[in-house]
Amino acid sequence: MQVVSYINVNLNIGIPFIARKDQIGNYILTNVGTLGIQQAFAPLCPPMKAIGLTCAGKIRKMPIVVDGELKIQQILTTTNTGDHRYGDTSIF
Repeated sequence: MQVVSYINVNLNIGIPFIARKDQIGNYILTNVGTLGIQQAFAPLCPPMKAIGLTCAGKIRKMPIVVDGELKIQQILTTTNTGDHRYGDTSIF
């Protein structure tokens, strides 16, 4: 995996059926709620060349005020991870 990642990411060479070159702009959505986890921060995976990642947690019931009344609602916590390099700019 490390050799394939180096060839694909650092050398920008596509490997048929394994990795494509110039694969920038992906966004990953993952679900840790199925593992019973309410909230998690997932790291970006360099071979995926993803600009961001959203991690969805477990849905849980919580008391929430809706229109002045206390109601039990289902709440989903999400966390986001972003790669700042795709938004950084330099002025020469």
